[in-house]
Amino acid sequence: MRILLFLPILLILGCTTGRNVKLDPKWAPLSSVEEGKDKLFTEGMITTIGHHCYVTSMKDWLAAYPEGSVEREALLRHEQVHAKRELAAGLPIWLTQYITDKNFRWYEEQLGFEQEIRYLVKNGRLFNIANFAAGVSREYESLGGQMCNHQEAVDWATQLLNKIAQGE
Repeated sequence: MRILLFLPILLILGCTTGRNVKLDPKWAPLSSVEEGKDKLFTEGMITTIGHHCYVTSMKDWLAAYPEGSVEREALLRHEQVHAKRELAAGLPIWLTQYITDKNFRWYEEQLGFEQEIRYLVKNGRLFNIANFAAGVSREYESLGGQMCNHQEAVDWATQLLNKIAQGE
């Protein structure tokens, strides 16, 4: 757990490969997507710390989220929520709470996922609740376990989709 508290400092000190994509100013405060070094990130990980979104493989990220795609727009909407909230609260404070408090982490992820899911659905993408629930309810060993259980994730996503269907 102590190592995780130093993760933001390590990232700021240059623990990236140098491969990056500069983002359009509309994504502010996000300014780039950066590829993190293998030892600091788990495969498939996408996370935002301050002004930068970090991915484990730029090649994989570009393939999954091509320029101009609905998927990229949706993901960046999610990550922009985190960047704004992190910087408004103060990065060290927000990150410490995110790392140490699973309820806070789940709440923050709900805010990001709401923006992402709304955009995907609005643009005709199907949203798979089972896949979503499996992903967000998995064990986050480095973050002290689950942030929510599978049923909580299913219930939350179902409620959100119902709201979207009702025009809320």
